[in-house]
Amino acid sequence: WKARADRITSEKGSLIQVECIDLDKFIRYNFSVDDYIILKLDVEGAEYTILPHLLKSGTFSYINKLYLEWHNHRVGVLDSVDKELEKQIKGLGIEVEVWDAMKSGHCIGNKRWKFMNILPMKSTRMKILS
Repeated sequence: WKARADRITSEKGSLIQVECIDLDKFIRYNFSVDDYIILKLDVEGAEYTILPHLLKSGTFSYINKLYLEWHNHRVGVLDSVDKELEKQIKGLGIEVEVWDAMKSGHCIGNKRWKFMNILPMKSTRMKILS
């Protein structure tokens, strides 16, 4: 059930390579455990590589809330894997909200968010729109 975080399938079905960062290192380098971090993870199947890595490295000690979209249907992963990962993350005291981009677009809860590229590596920060 392992997906590769450095490759994605294009709409035409061909495999393309994409530039990636190590999210664990990015969070540890740029933030403190005292910061309030909301992580929105919509990575088209790479969550099955990223989440176990963050669990193993202890990076979830930096994260307060996780918004997550599962893509098990896209990469051939059973629903039980999603449930187990979610259970492990919640067990660390992290608030987890599963969402579906096809149903909710860029709305999280009752707020609209604007995603702003602030780093050359295309990391995003969010700000609430009035």
